[in-house]
Amino acid sequence: VDGASTDDAAGNAAANPFPGQQWLVYADPPAGLIGRRDSPYFRYGDLVTLTGSMQEPRSIDGFDYPAYLAAQGITAIVFTRDVQVTGAAGSRWRAIIYTVRGRLGDGLERAMPYPESALAAALLLGKRESLPPELTERFRGVGAAHLLAISGLHVGVLLAAATGAAAWLLGRQRPSYLIVAGAVIWLYVLAAGAPPSAVRAALMGTVYLAALALGRPAGALPALALAAALMTAHSPIVIRQISFQLSFAAVGGIVLALALFGPNPGGRRFRRVGWPGRLAGGALSLAMVSAAATLATWPLVAAHFGHLPLLGVPVSLLTLPAMAPAIVSAAAAAGAALALAPLGVLLGWLAAAPAAWLIGVVTHFPASTLETDWAGRPLLYIWYGGLGLTLLAVRPHRVRQWGQGMARWLARFKAAKAAGRGIRLPSPWFTITAAAALGVAAAILWARAAGGGADGYLRVHFFDVGQGDSILIVTPSGRQALIDGGPGADSASQALAAALPPGDRSLELAIMTHPDADHGRGLLKIIDRYTVAAAISGPPEPGNEIEAQWQQQLRKRGVSQIRVSAGYVINLDAGVQLQVLNPPPGRLSGDSNNNSLVFRLTYGEISFLLTADIDQSTEQRLLREQAPLQSTVLKVAHHGSNTSTGQKFLTIVNPSVAVISAGQDNQYGHPAPAVMERLQTQLGSESIYRTDLQGNVVLVTDGVTARLGQGR
Repeated sequence: VDGASTDDAAGNAAANPFPGQQWLVYADPPAGLIGRRDSPYFRYGDLVTLTGSMQEPRSIDGFDYPAYLAAQGITAIVFTRDVQVTGAAGSRWRAIIYTVRGRLGDGLERAMPYPESALAAALLLGKRESLPPELTERFRGVGAAHLLAISGLHVGVLLAAATGAAAWLLGRQRPSYLIVAGAVIWLYVLAAGAPPSAVRAALMGTVYLAALALGRPAGALPALALAAALMTAHSPIVIRQISFQLSFAAVGGIVLALALFGPNPGGRRFRRVGWPGRLAGGALSLAMVSAAATLATWPLVAAHFGHLPLLGVPVSLLTLPAMAPAIVSAAAAAGAALALAPLGVLLGWLAAAPAAWLIGVVTHFPASTLETDWAGRPLLYIWYGGLGLTLLAVRPHRVRQWGQGMARWLARFKAAKAAGRGIRLPSPWFTITAAAALGVAAAILWARAAGGGADGYLRVHFFDVGQGDSILIVTPSGRQALIDGGPGADSASQALAAALPPGDRSLELAIMTHPDADHGRGLLKIIDRYTVAAAISGPPEPGNEIEAQWQQQLRKRGVSQIRVSAGYVINLDAGVQLQVLNPPPGRLSGDSNNNSLVFRLTYGEISFLLTADIDQSTEQRLLREQAPLQSTVLKVAHHGSNTSTGQKFLTIVNPSVAVISAGQDNQYGHPAPAVMERLQTQLGSESIYRTDLQGNVVLVTDGVTARLGQGR
């Protein structure tokens, strides 16, 4: 695809030999673009000229990735070699909406602790890129993946909040408050990227608001049918999308359950037991609705994904009550963070409580699934044909409108005020329920904020960030320095969230050993997300894209930078020194790897040699210059590449422990068999730790002995 122009936001070829096709494009921003813009560098409306190779998507570990992309109209993947932004197009209003979405996401990152901030961005804005992959997989494994998709639940919560707020501000005498509520949900859907489930929910919400304005019953079934008709008329291919199918099936199942059992199926069974009965009835109603959605969607899940989560109903029973508080509080925190940062942080900690509850539920339930290779089209025809006939046969019960109840409450309030009786206090069940909810939120916040801090030990974390490097040093008094950030935008952020005390968003030092993507890309996000006192890097590399982004991020956040070379010593803490051994001042190699910053970290009798990506030529030079190399722990250079860790160098270092940071099943074959043989001969297999096999490796020392430790 040489010299083809493509719309970066939509992936549509604007003037290419493949009209009508959509491509998934992977591209790094050029240095010139980095100098003109802040992140994100590619934006909606950009016209992009690219040079690259187009490939057909392939299945990944049994997952039919080509079919997944085809359902979204994507026919190919493009990996670019050169990219230039050559113009602008698109709707100005959509550009504004996308900008607002990005700023709200940034506000959540600054206001909330991680990973709660990533979950809040997914729930509120549909931005999942910052979610830890293992957390996303946990949501799938326990049958709660639907919570991460912007759908009727999310839009319904916002619709209720917007309708209530608009009615309070504008009054219910005129339908203008309904117009405002409708505008809010549609702007929200556009900001969330307009996924089919959210569009369906917005259409149903619009029908509901129109019914309120006209004084007509706002039944769910007509709204569902109209939403399906409008969406398929606009784009018939939408019916092939899994999200569309699951969304409509779930809503149809809930409508059927309400038609059969009434609007509050559990409440009628406990109405005479008082407020405990109300809570029990609400829980039963929630369980029945969750079961209805699960029963309505299980054939689709079984047919599309090949396995069926078995714990979806109990997980939904525990997570759904927290969804409304999570979405509303996240929206408040994001908005406040844009207007007043301290208020955003305060609301962000409150929003962290329901988000932490959701994370706790999905991580503590076992991922129990049933293989469903036997599921196919006959099952879908039989099951949904039967449900459709049942849905048409029953007579839906009419649901009492919230507006009528609110009107009666307002009438009683006005009558009491006119009679001089004052404001009647809420009923005991409401007070106790509210107090219990606040108590649970407080307990979660205390648990989330407890722990961590200095413990008198030096801890060195070698993070599992895939095929890359990221090392966190935590000194005995709690000072924190991060060396490199791994290859992914969020790789270091996700690792730090588990290693640092909850809510701690500060680093004394952020260090980039050299501006290669597998070491530096993750640091770019760290500068945005954390308060960094100072940054350390080696000699500049003009023209390097990671270097250009690093400098821009430092300027943007006002972080001072120190350029260092061999001989520089950093006193991290009392008795803790970080000595720079490479590169030599004024003598640079033509190879970025050999210009890497090499450190020797010492604490008492224990030392760590952190060799970045140097090869054997630099190792030999360090030997000739008689650098202080002998160390207790060796971080093996260049992920165990065969070009590094020569025998003479290994003999002089004479480590007791070796750590290799490499990606699982990486394409380079790291660590090389020859390097592993040398290490095993000198240290023994039990003293070699690998992030690709063991995950995060944490070494803890009191300055006399070193041992394998825990994360905090």
